[in-house]
Amino acid sequence: MRVAARAKSLEVAEEIVAEIKLLAPVDTGRLKMGYHAEARSRGAVIVNDVYYWKYVEYGTSRNEAQPHVRPAIELVKLRKKAT
Repeated sequence: MRVAARAKSLEVAEEIVAEIKLLAPVDTGRLKMGYHAEARSRGAVIVNDVYYWKYVEYGTSRNEAQPHVRPAIELVKLRKKAT
């Protein structure tokens, strides 16, 4: 992947992370602060070092889902389409 495309991927990933942090539920703040974007050889990824992010996002048999990753991605997609 070319340098410009990799930089653009990281830019978009960081924009998504910003939205995730706005939408993420807060209890201790660890979930919200754990999100960050990382550059990779084929673009960028969004990671969270807090293992339970997926349980919050998708829910469990005991807790309802609190989606914040998927809505953030959709918001950024819509924003990019509008421009």
